[in-house]
Amino acid sequence: MSRAQQSSSSRLTEAQVSRVQSLSQDIPSLWHSPTTSSVDRQTIVRTLIEEVSAEVIGNNERVSVTIRWCGGFESQHEIIRAVGKFNKLETASAIKTRILRLKRRGHTHGTVARDLNASGYLTTRGVTFTKAVVSQLCRQFTAAGESCEPIGGYEDYWTPQLLADHLGLPISTLRNWQSRGWLASIPSGKRLVIWADQNELNRLANLTEHQRSPRCRTPPAALITPPKPKPPIRR
Repeated sequence: MSRAQQSSSSRLTEAQVSRVQSLSQDIPSLWHSPTTSSVDRQTIVRTLIEEVSAEVIGNNERVSVTIRWCGGFESQHEIIRAVGKFNKLETASAIKTRILRLKRRGHTHGTVARDLNASGYLTTRGVTFTKAVVSQLCRQFTAAGESCEPIGGYEDYWTPQLLADHLGLPISTLRNWQSRGWLASIPSGKRLVIWADQNELNRLANLTEHQRSPRCRTPPAALITPPKPKPPIRR
């Protein structure tokens, strides 16, 4: 008789079953509830998960995680861990190439950081790039013999000073042309970068000669109409 009573009392009522099912569907809400303590969350994890295993992929920032849930189901995940050195990043080579390319075109640290973030790259800490991080990496590359300084004409991009030097003009003249809209200028932070391929350099050289004329005639439209600049990012 006692055994039968124990068996009967251990069975869940319909109301209890309904309550358990309701709670199982509310676990995310329960987890994020402000009243749920860290101890409560540990209890939830230990109740739902039997085992977690992790394996570093290729000795870089990527980690493969396998979770074995109660009931036997296994799920596969990949997370990003922090690494101690830049060259430990799987994407280190691509990031370095991108930074050098944009810096040599004359772009600011902030513009480079925004480009890297838009491309989905992350730092060694697994967070987005800032101009401070880009600045630190540029110093690191420079110390290793990889200059991050702007190069006149690199992929047809120029800083105003480098283009002025190339054309043999005072920088003030080139600034004046910029303000008049005679150059294919691209904003990069507070800096302007100028796009000029060989055809554009020929136009600017002709404009230079025209402006040096003692008669100072108004330049023809063909000499003061720049082409649409090439996109500075995503190349």
